[in-house]
Order: sequence, then C-alpha cells, then structure tokens
Amino acid sequence: MPRSSSSQRLRKGLYAFPRLFKLLFAFVLVNALLIATIPSTRLSVFRNVAIIKSIDVGVYWDANCSVPVDGEEGIDWGFLELGVEKIMAVYVRNEGNMDWLLNITAGNWAPAEAPDYITFRSEYGNSPVGVGQVVPAALALFVAPDIVSSGITSFGFDLAFQASE
Repeated sequence: MPRSSSSQRLRKGLYAFPRLFKLLFAFVLVNALLIATIPSTRLSVFRNVAIIKSIDVGVYWDANCSVPVDGEEGIDWGFLELGVEKIMAVYVRNEGNMDWLLNITAGNWAPAEAPDYITFRSEYGNSPVGVGQVVPAALALFVAPDIVSSGITSFGFDLAFQASE
C-alpha cells in the first residue's frame, strides 16, 4: 500500500468527522476570534457636585442697596474747596458666595499729575465682609492748595472696588 502524505491523511481525517461537528468547530473558532478582537472595557460613572467661588461686589448709594452707583456715570464730586476734605458715603454689598476683604483704590488719573495734588482715601472697616453683608464705605478727596500753581482746574479718575479672599 502506497504511503500517503501527511496533508492527505489530515484531509482524510477531517472528512471522517460528521458534518455537524465540523460546523460546530468552525462556529466556535469564529466566535473565539471575534471575542478576542473586542477590547475589554469597564465603565464607572461618578456624580460630581461643586460650588464655584464667586467674589462679587455691589456698590450702592443707600443702605438698602436699591440705588446702585452707575458705572457709566460714576461719582460726581462736584466743586472741591482747596485744603478741605470732601467725603462721599457709599454702601458696599458682598454679592458673591464667600467672605472677602475689600480694597478701594484710585487710578487712571487725568491729568496724570493730578495725584501729586489730590489725595484719595477710603475707609470701610477693613474686616471681612460676609455673604450678603452690606458695609458703609467713606470715600474722601483732599485737594492741596498748591494745585493752583499746576494749572489743573478739573480732573477725573477711576475707583476700583476690589474684593479678595
């Protein structure tokens, strides 16, 4: 009897299995390959909650905070007398969600030489301002008598109400 090659023997051996077994073997093999190519993933979902810090300042003419100081109109100091300090009262409200300290500064003077002759100061108590709390603030301007020699007859400046932790 002639010898058959190994590939012929394998083919003959596979034909010896019943047809249903061959189909089942092919199905399992294809599914195993498909499952092996699907990436393994795991999903975890967590709810997140946070409060965004808000530092917000409101400036008003009255203690009830019903008349805001208009940013466009600003504060009209009117006529100032030489050598006399003029004081304006405003009310500052914490409109954020955390306590803060207030700093009121003057800047952007026009003309630029004005602060050489004009002194701005503010007072509000220098203590932390709680959420929703209203504090009175005194704003004061003093014009030195020697401003006359400078030629300055009118001026303007910006007030910054800056709150910080």
